[in-house]
Amino acid sequence: MITKKITTLFGNLAPVHERYVNKAIFQKKDLRLIYEDENMILSYKQLDNPNKTTIVTDKFTGEPKKLYYYNWKPLDSRQGELLVWKKKKNILNLLNNYM
Repeated sequence: MITKKITTLFGNLAPVHERYVNKAIFQKKDLRLIYEDENMILSYKQLDNPNKTTIVTDKFTGEPKKLYYYNWKPLDSRQGELLVWKKKKNILNLLNNYM
């Protein structure tokens, strides 16, 4: 998984530089975006379908660069707890079936 920290949202859209999108597509990996204390994961298959794209001038080189915008959908903070509970439940079921 490739991780990228972003500093701004534009109308609930997360901007991602084309370099990170291309890297994730080339490596066939998911892209994890971090904004403040929230995380969002874009699956490898979602990367080809941004909500919006724009071309901006790079402030360091002056060259045009592409930005991809994706809907900001942070992970639910309870998701990890739900997965742990589901695993515990599966283990208990296996143990009960074994005995």
